[in-house]
Amino acid sequence: MAMKTRQVGSTEFRDHCLELIEEINETRDTLIVIKSGRPVASVAPLADMPPRRSFVGALKGSVLRYDDPDSPAIEPDVWNANR
Repeated sequence: MAMKTRQVGSTEFRDHCLELIEEINETRDTLIVIKSGRPVASVAPLADMPPRRSFVGALKGSVLRYDDPDSPAIEPDVWNANR
């Protein structure tokens, strides 16, 4: 499918920005914004991105030892938490 280029004035872009961005996302076309008869900006869809890896579970399997989960990581006097 060939991408098309559409031109809109800066006032129309300002007034309908969200709708135009949604249209670009659906049609995969490029939008050129014109101000005073000159192109000033190009809005184009991003290439398909791979899905983001979830933060939840990202560290799965990284814990090497888990002897006593209730004990502090270091002694309180070393941590200066008792001041």
